[in-house]
Amino acid sequence: MAKMIPATLPAQTESKAERRLFSALRNSLDDSITVFHSFNLLTQNKQGKFIDGEIDYLIFSPSLGFLVLEVKGGSIVYNGKQDTWYQNNRPLNVSPFQQALASKYKLRDFLSSKLSDTPQCAFAHAVCFPDVYTEMRTLPSGADPKICITGKDLPKIQAKMLDICGSFAGSHVKPVSKRDTEEIVQLIMPYCEYGTSLADRIGQAEQTLFRLTENQCNLLDFIYQHKHALIEGCAGSGKTIMAIKKARE
Repeated sequence: MAKMIPATLPAQTESKAERRLFSALRNSLDDSITVFHSFNLLTQNKQGKFIDGEIDYLIFSPSLGFLVLEVKGGSIVYNGKQDTWYQNNRPLNVSPFQQALASKYKLRDFLSSKLSDTPQCAFAHAVCFPDVYTEMRTLPSGADPKICITGKDLPKIQAKMLDICGSFAGSHVKPVSKRDTEEIVQLIMPYCEYGTSLADRIGQAEQTLFRLTENQCNLLDFIYQHKHALIEGCAGSGKTIMAIKKARE
């Protein structure tokens, strides 16, 4: 059984296709494989501008590499004259294969920018059509049946993943070492905790003192215009300092 991140499908997941695929991936892949659902990726282009994207499923295997999987459920149509893909009669802005390809390159760029060495494993992409059970033989030039996962492939998804990753593996590809695997997993799903360290608490205290100083200044402006005033405050809030300041004025 694969390791799923998150462990259970979020309740807000509306796509029935993604829900079906979640169970298939969890139950059919072995425990050496980690599957990330709805993986968000933020990268920068050459001009330093941010490019954000979302990968429906990111599958990582130390022995096979990475597989970026785009999921499209329901009826699928490609109109060559219009060069347009349709899902459930609605036109898609981008080809699902182009979308998966772009996400794959974003992932590789992200890992290259964060790791000391770019992993030498395979980087593959595919599109899953879980509601399609016919052979997808006729496809445009930017697609290929070998990188199509249909409903018939779901029971043997690991064998299909092995075939797809093998199709993208070059002569230089090698499995990811245990040390590099731990580094990659830590990068993809880090543990982050902020606002609790000593430096954070000192900064919070300084900000509180700064706000108190602002309040004291406001009160000094107030009592400057009033001959008599009652100032209340807790111990250490600066009442004596303001009294001395007023007396000197």
